[in-house]
Amino acid sequence: MAAEVGTLIDEYIQDFKAGEPVTTTVNGISMFDINGKGKDKEEGAEVNVSVTLLAADDENLFVLMYWGSDEAEKQYAEQLTAIVSSLKKP
Repeated sequence: MAAEVGTLIDEYIQDFKAGEPVTTTVNGISMFDINGKGKDKEEGAEVNVSVTLLAADDENLFVLMYWGSDEAEKQYAEQLTAIVSSLKKP
């Protein structure tokens, strides 16, 4: 799975530098977060990158990824939190 996530990041982001991974649980779902910075390949702008691996059950693994500027991340922080908080176990 790590290779697939790396390929996904490389498709859209260049010079990605990851921070320390963080493990959390939301609504009983285990989550593994990797956050970092890089440059958007299309525009070359500095962006924040967030990749979250979710294990909602013993059979499926999901990836939630977004990237955007500091301003966009602040502007949409409430919506990003709402998306993660809305996830429920099947």
